[in-house]
Amino acid sequence: MTQNTDQNVSTLSFGAFELDTRAGELRKGGVRLRLQPQPLRMLALLASRPGELVPRHDVRRELWGDDTFVDVAQGLGACISRIRVALCDAGRNPRYIETLPRRGYRFLAAVEGLPPPRKLILAVLPFDNLSDDHRQDYFCEGLVEEIVAEAASLAPQTLGVLSRRSTVGYKGSARDIRSIGRDLRVDIMLAGSVRRHGMQVRIAAQLVRTDDAIHLWAKTYQGSGLNVLTLQAEMARQIAEAIGLELAAQRSAAPPSHPISRRTAISPLSASSAR
Repeated sequence: MTQNTDQNVSTLSFGAFELDTRAGELRKGGVRLRLQPQPLRMLALLASRPGELVPRHDVRRELWGDDTFVDVAQGLGACISRIRVALCDAGRNPRYIETLPRRGYRFLAAVEGLPPPRKLILAVLPFDNLSDDHRQDYFCEGLVEEIVAEAASLAPQTLGVLSRRSTVGYKGSARDIRSIGRDLRVDIMLAGSVRRHGMQVRIAAQLVRTDDAIHLWAKTYQGSGLNVLTLQAEMARQIAEAIGLELAAQRSAAPPSHPISRRTAISPLSASSAR
């Protein structure tokens, strides 16, 4: 029925309605409702992503593909109107489909029958030591260990994290992110660098999607302190939290078309100063 719903899912239920994605039928109380193929495909797409903003370009691709030239506004408007008639929904106070002008659509109702979200797999690559002192390699290694531990505890049901041993062989590698991603079979990777001079530490981190090497998020941390372990743990925690927030945003919106860059100065003993 639609390329965006799981092939193992047959029926999506919401409110008094059932949407059979294999048979291409919308039913209410067991009675089949009349709805044309394109509105059915659009409804299946939206219902398969409840609570998410589904961008207009995703809907267009589902209904007409990338090579068909149509009046998108008119076509989408006609589909939405037919869906709302079938669901007895209203545009001003919708129960099922919310229109976000010039952005897309959001399915508002709870949906039963969806598969659990696919677990994303993250790899944390060895951080580059940009300091003149190669003895600082231990700090980079410890930081990666802390990040792996923190990230692994974020959402074990939806985010898997490779151990540091799985990525240690890529230290200093000049290989392409996509190539490493294929080797490790991961969805996203965190890469970074550490520059330490005296008591001052500067850490740059970036989160990259492996299938197209798009930067999802980047951030620079700065800190100082006598307690190296505290500094590692604090920065690792903040990086892990940022990963969690970014992944949550990625699940509820389309991937950004441009890198997001934020710079924050932090104290190793103050978590609030980086938020």
